[in-house]
Amino acid sequence: MAEPNTHVNDAVAGALAAVADESEQIRSAVAAAAAQGAANAAVPPPVGPAVGAIWIIFVSGLVAVVILTAALAGSYVLDRHAGPPAALVTVFTSTLSALVGLFVKAPSQR
Repeated sequence: MAEPNTHVNDAVAGALAAVADESEQIRSAVAAAAAQGAANAAVPPPVGPAVGAIWIIFVSGLVAVVILTAALAGSYVLDRHAGPPAALVTVFTSTLSALVGLFVKAPSQR
């Protein structure tokens, strides 16, 4: 049975052979880039219904956390007439930021 990373090893060896006369810094950068490129090609991104299911599960989970923390914070404020605990505010704001971040275009796509 062949080693699973044979294509990665071949890609790195080929890239290093192409820059054999360059400095050590350039060779290490080329090796890292070749390994990353080969590894990315080895695991294709999910397609079809799997993408939709993963997206729905992830976004639904984030929405549930935002709603739950908002409800808990609201009930805490109404019951105690004070601000909610810092941990609750932190969970709410970070989850809301993650949810909003999913719908913002990446700077590289502008």
